[in-house]
Amino acid sequence: MSRSDTSPSDTSPSDSSRSDSSASGGEAGFAVVVPVHDGAAFVAETVRSVVEQSHPADQVIVVDDGSRDGSAQVVRDRFPEVTVIESPNRGRSAARNLGLAHARADWVCFCDHDDLWHRDKLARTRAYLDEHPDCRAVRHPMWYFSATDDARPAFGFRRDFVAADLDACHAQAERHPTTVNDFSYLETHGRDLEVMFERTVGFTSATVIDRRLAIHAGGFPVYAAGGEDWLFFLQVARLAAWHTLDEPLGFARFHPHQGTNDSGAARGVLAVKVAAWYAGRPFPERRDPAEVTAALATYGRAYAVEVGAHLGADLARGDHRSARVDGRLAGLLLPRWSDRARALGIAGRAALREVARRGGAR
Repeated sequence: MSRSDTSPSDTSPSDSSRSDSSASGGEAGFAVVVPVHDGAAFVAETVRSVVEQSHPADQVIVVDDGSRDGSAQVVRDRFPEVTVIESPNRGRSAARNLGLAHARADWVCFCDHDDLWHRDKLARTRAYLDEHPDCRAVRHPMWYFSATDDARPAFGFRRDFVAADLDACHAQAERHPTTVNDFSYLETHGRDLEVMFERTVGFTSATVIDRRLAIHAGGFPVYAAGGEDWLFFLQVARLAAWHTLDEPLGFARFHPHQGTNDSGAARGVLAVKVAAWYAGRPFPERRDPAEVTAALATYGRAYAVEVGAHLGADLARGDHRSARVDGRLAGLLLPRWSDRARALGIAGRAALREVARRGGAR
């Protein structure tokens, strides 16, 4: 049933009710939250990938975060069985939290409005959860695709294939059952916190989490302009071990308007990491600057790669203002000169490759 809701209080997740599956003594089910902001071009295909699962979801909740392009109506027209919640624009974290607050199943899944799911995602996840009753949070690899050949990759991931729609993605997945990207880093071998301080591990569209655990973790941080998934995943890791499925079960889309290609989003990711280290988030204790510097140095090589990717994207776009901002943030994240030099080298090579690619495409 479609519905509309604009209550600000609903942006905070709560655990006020038991899931329907638990109350009836049946199999624990899945609630799927799809946040959307001006995603009319993609959201119908995304919702289709969710509602056509071989193991059906118990709830599908689309949260329209103040869209101006009719995204909510697109979903209502195509999928009247889906719950649609409309809210003023407060950002992705608030939209995800609003969906989490309305979820009633034991497990909650998130899918961004431009990503797609493999038809067997929930079936494979259900089988894994049945075999691992201790699991409370699980993630999986993703194929990366674009609808056209000229879409720019993000954060160093390579494209697996070009596919126009969900059907084409499934056909390509049959031909390419493994991904071109190495996702072995998702398997943290019980070192979740240590590895996740080093880098973001996982994708929001590729996670399935015990609903009560997600609520206990506080939901997604609304104060973060970027890196909110990293902060949320860290909080989950403080409470439970992440499990990893070894097969790709979703399709992450490359397109020109995605947040991971946006300079503001890139700055947000670096800024939130700086805040995490220097302001005590997500760390439970505050550290003095000397302790922060010593701790950051242990993550220097990994952070240099991330900083270099952001700086390289800035330079390739000719966005020198963003490059200066990211450079200042890099100085805080990379206290060692050797790590800063490594980041600049990565950035320079990335920028040159992008300029060469654009020149060859003309």
